[in-house]
Amino acid sequence: MSIKITALPFAVGVIPTDILPIVQFGLPDVTKRVSVALLLASVVPNTRIVDSGAGLTGGGDLSVDRIIDVGANPDGSIVVNPDDIQVGVLATDAQHGVRGGGTQHAVATAINSGFMSPAMLAELVALTTSSIGAGAGLTGGGLIDSNPSIDVVANADGSIVVNPNDIQVGVLATDAQHGVRGGGTQHALVVPAGAAGFMSGADKTKLDGLTSGANSAFFMWGNQTISPTTTVRWLDPSYNNTSAGIVAIQFATPIGGTVKNMRVTQVGGGNGNLVNFTLFVNGVATALVVTMASTAVLGTDLINSAVVVAGDLLELRVTKAINIGAGPTQVIATMLLQGP
Repeated sequence: MSIKITALPFAVGVIPTDILPIVQFGLPDVTKRVSVALLLASVVPNTRIVDSGAGLTGGGDLSVDRIIDVGANPDGSIVVNPDDIQVGVLATDAQHGVRGGGTQHAVATAINSGFMSPAMLAELVALTTSSIGAGAGLTGGGLIDSNPSIDVVANADGSIVVNPNDIQVGVLATDAQHGVRGGGTQHALVVPAGAAGFMSGADKTKLDGLTSGANSAFFMWGNQTISPTTTVRWLDPSYNNTSAGIVAIQFATPIGGTVKNMRVTQVGGGNGNLVNFTLFVNGVATALVVTMASTAVLGTDLINSAVVVAGDLLELRVTKAINIGAGPTQVIATMLLQGP
């Protein structure tokens, strides 16, 4: 049940000792009464004031609805939300208590954050005034607080290469750096058709005795005589104890390379007219030619050469412009094929 005091009829001359009927459901109920004195004692007059105390704003008399708010200081240390308040950002050490020092916070450790102790500060100051020196093989260094840099120094001989993040061996400059790099037994001798290794002194002697170019060949043609007439003759490959024939005799070169250094020897004879010895390749004359008198004992062409490939057909042709009277004997022509 509620009491609606705003609907009470007012009559002239009502006093506190009067008894008035209670209005219920819009109608006065004479069976239920209330004294004016009791009614006045339970009603708050609208002249009463609700005041805002310390830390609050708002309030006033009760003639209208009033709101009381918590006031937040401009320093931002308190935040007032619609339904609560909370700490904002502390603005002073005083608000924290002993935030600026003391024992409210434990000293920092390697695991937990905390205050820096005076000893720690002294240690830090000592570090900033300390320096790092560059020892043997290094350069740089300096005070700790200057971010010093230390670098490895590479010798000018190039035996060490210093990269941005590592070092490595460059090119050894002396036998001493290798140990017995210059000889000895640190490396085993090379194995024929096997593992690589050192060359022995004996093998080096053999190598020095070889003609330049390991793929080389020696060619030889020869006959007992070449006949004094102007008929074209061909020397036999190797040597034949007969007169040079009138039919071309060819053989295939086993390797490619350069044919050079033609030499012709003979027991001279005849009238001294000239004889031409010409190398032909695949039936075509080359620049490799020895021209010598029939009476000479040696003729050479050490300037010209002819390039051949494996399988080319070689022949040595002998020509005379005029009769030489009597043919020389023991005619032998040699030349070198130097491979690539």
